[in-house]
Amino acid sequence: MNTQFKFKNWKIKFTLFMAIIVVVIAFVSSCTKEKEKDYRDKWVESYYCEKVHNYVFGIDSASYVNDTIITQLIIDVTIVRDSLLHITERDLPTPPYPTSIVSHDVKVKNDGSFIGGNGNHPYITGNFYRDSLFLHYRFTSPGRRTTVQYTGIKLKSVKQ
Repeated sequence: MNTQFKFKNWKIKFTLFMAIIVVVIAFVSSCTKEKEKDYRDKWVESYYCEKVHNYVFGIDSASYVNDTIITQLIIDVTIVRDSLLHITERDLPTPPYPTSIVSHDVKVKNDGSFIGGNGNHPYITGNFYRDSLFLHYRFTSPGRRTTVQYTGIKLKSVKQ
C-alpha cells in the first residue's frame, strides 16, 4: 500500500509541475511579445519648415492682389486613427496674415505619400522622405486662390 500511495503522490506532483511550467511559459511569452509597430510611427515628429504662402485675391485687374509670404515655423505630425496622420501648424499666425492654415488629417501610404481633403477644398498632397516633410496645400474659390508649400526636416535632425 505504501508503494501505491507514493506512486499516486508522484503523479500529482508531476501533473502540478507540468501545469506550472505551462503557465510560466505562457506568461513569459505574453510578456515578451512586442507591440506591433505602426508604419506611421517613423513620421510622427515635429518638423522645422520653410513655408511659402502665395495668395491671389481679386476678380478683375483693378482689384487683383498677388502676394507671397515666406516664413519659418514648426509642423507637428501625430497619429489620429486608421492610417491617418494629423498635420498641424504650430503657433498659428494672427491677422493680417492669410488664414489658410494647415491643420488636417491626411491618409498616408506605406511609402510616405499622402493626400488630404478628399479632392475637395482645401486640397493637400505631400510626402515624407527619410527625415523630411514636403507638403502642398491648395484652396481655391471664386476670386481667391491660396497655395502653401512646406519643406521641412525633423527637429531632432536639426538639433544634431
